[in-house]
Amino acid sequence: MEKSEKKCCLNCRYLVQIPKNNRYGDIETLCAATGYFCGALDKETNTVRRTTPGGKELVCRFEKKT
Repeated sequence: MEKSEKKCCLNCRYLVQIPKNNRYGDIETLCAATGYFCGALDKETNTVRRTTPGGKELVCRFEKKT
């Protein structure tokens, strides 16, 4: 039986992870579909509303990683 994966940013093909090159090893996460930085990566996309700093709602174009 297969485990069902959550529909979240961690499982999306548009997630880009960029190392910050500091001594802590931090990673920036960017959504390539919207062009904005992501937070709360493990939350399901239908429960979290992502907005721009101006208040415009971003439309999630989730596609499962292959």
